[in-house]
Amino acid sequence: MSIDRLGETQPVKPSSTLEGVLLDEKLVDEAALRQARRVALRRRIPLLEVLVEEHLVDEVHVADALARCLRLPRVSLTTVTLDDEALREVPHDLALAHLVMPVALESDAVRRTLRLAMANPLDPFALDDIIHSSGCVVEPVVATVGEIRDAIQRSYRGFVTKMIPRLSNDEGRPDGPSTQPHLQLPDETSLEVRLVALIGILVERGVLTRSELDEQVGKLVRGEDV
Repeated sequence: MSIDRLGETQPVKPSSTLEGVLLDEKLVDEAALRQARRVALRRRIPLLEVLVEEHLVDEVHVADALARCLRLPRVSLTTVTLDDEALREVPHDLALAHLVMPVALESDAVRRTLRLAMANPLDPFALDDIIHSSGCVVEPVVATVGEIRDAIQRSYRGFVTKMIPRLSNDEGRPDGPSTQPHLQLPDETSLEVRLVALIGILVERGVLTRSELDEQVGKLVRGEDV
């Protein structure tokens, strides 16, 4: 699905970035964008996430504008039925990092197509990561930041995903990474999984930032006191 086509009735000049759409649609001004950029860089999180958290934009207006300008479907994740097969294709950490939510997976003899709800369909890094991780053709749809966050928390609860090679040819050579769910009871999980889960909770609740985590890991690797 192309993501650079414009509205059907009143064509406008396309914007190739989220910031361009927000400015064109007068949803935010340059001063607010500069403020949000600094925070996003410091916290290493998506710009749109900062804009929504700081109440600098209305997330519903942003989603509606992106869907209209990019001519993409606008979905509500509170009502749509999510496909468990699609969920297996996107690791939890990628979904959180890029604010995306797998919605449906369709397969035929030629290709596998992943319908992916995105807060920012103009994020090339998110698209590249999901394509590489899943090996699927990605069809973006638009959802709000809040809807995606809630869907991630609700849908990924109870299992974790890990990267494994997909065998897709007669010789059994890895054709690229994929994900596979591992349904596990809490007392059956490894210490590593428990630590990853704990770190995820701390980051999500704002107790620990990713930059602080990276700094401490770096000190440990270098043998410095922490």
